[in-house]
Amino acid sequence: MTGNNRKLVYPKLSFNKVFAFIKELDKKFGTKGISYSDIFELVGTKNITSQKFYAPVTSAREMGLVYAVNKTVTITKLGEQILHPISDDSDEILQLRQTAFFNVPLYKELISKYKDGLPTKVTLSNYLAVECDVPLKEKNVAATAFLESFEELDIHLKKPSENAADELEEHGSEEIELLTPDSEVDSRNISNQIDTSRNPVVVSQHDTGQKDYKVVMPMGKGQCVSNLDIPGEVLSDKKQLICLIYNSSAPLK
Repeated sequence: MTGNNRKLVYPKLSFNKVFAFIKELDKKFGTKGISYSDIFELVGTKNITSQKFYAPVTSAREMGLVYAVNKTVTITKLGEQILHPISDDSDEILQLRQTAFFNVPLYKELISKYKDGLPTKVTLSNYLAVECDVPLKEKNVAATAFLESFEELDIHLKKPSENAADELEEHGSEEIELLTPDSEVDSRNISNQIDTSRNPVVVSQHDTGQKDYKVVMPMGKGQCVSNLDIPGEVLSDKKQLICLIYNSSAPLK
């Protein structure tokens, strides 16, 4: 099911355990040119095939937190950003950590397959063995690492429509600002006049019988804009409108 001939490599440790490992590397050796012999001494082995060495190094590599060349390990830019955040925003820090989770090809496949809900550990481990060619003796290790990382990083399995409904529930409909056609707003300079950092904003452009609206809404670190023909009865139903916005908006180029 992995779709390539590359030997399947997957994290054997959860994110928190991998983070603790690279944190210790950084503390003792810095971020660049860490020799295998240094890591051997750190983890208490001299055997490259020992799980004491292999498990943390390969797990960190699969998450994009380290790379290994010529028997040396270097912490990646993502690893450095997670170890030494340059922002106090907890959401940004969590997003960086979640990036490490989704760097694992197998994890992206599992999230796609189980988007409606995760299975039990037994079912997941069986799927990994039968469909993903994880060795039987390691299926429980692989399943445990995935499930623990999923919980540690607050990963969510939600469809776009569910996200929109949750967003509405979280902020409350009274906080969604819907500007009427009579509102004095210049849509060409809207970013200077309306705070779209939290709420979607609808700005009337011209009357086409139904009303042609421009929708400006937050999306990550930017905004999305979409021109929509919205019947008047939809405008009166804020929950219906917010779901329409989320499902119709396109990235602002």
